[in-house]
Amino acid sequence: GSFTGLRVGVSLIKGFVLATEKPFVAVDSLEALATTRPRASHPVCPVLDARKQEVYAAVYEWQEDTLSKTLEEGAYAPESLCRHIQRPTLLIGPGVERYREVFENRLGHRFLEAGEKAEFSTAAGAAFIAARRFDEHRQFDLNSLQINYIRKSEAQLSLGRPESERRSNHGY
Repeated sequence: GSFTGLRVGVSLIKGFVLATEKPFVAVDSLEALATTRPRASHPVCPVLDARKQEVYAAVYEWQEDTLSKTLEEGAYAPESLCRHIQRPTLLIGPGVERYREVFENRLGHRFLEAGEKAEFSTAAGAAFIAARRFDEHRQFDLNSLQINYIRKSEAQLSLGRPESERRSNHGY
């Protein structure tokens, strides 16, 4: 699953850094997505479909050339995310379309759509953030690299369930 994929990816990065002795920086996916709308005049809320009737989201604001987080990243029910958005906010990303009706109904005039195509790709946004962090000498110590799991894995969630329920979820 995606949790294993993240662990494999981080292990690969750690191996690369150890072998090459190159510096590295970490870039959050939601922040990289928000960067695709540089200098937006409204807050930017990147939204990814997290499945299980939730979205991964955060809210950012541009202050000159700096992106500041105003709502921490999290796994939100779309209705819950709407309660955190108090003013007109640009919602972007692949999770917006899936929950469009919820956002339109709950946010009304506060739901701003990105009408035009993004100025940059998410990869370019990540590169922009990484370059800035290198310029600011904000490289990571290899030992401090941690995966930011926004939500617990299915295996972790199933630990709290009765054993009979855990087995039935896996088709045994």
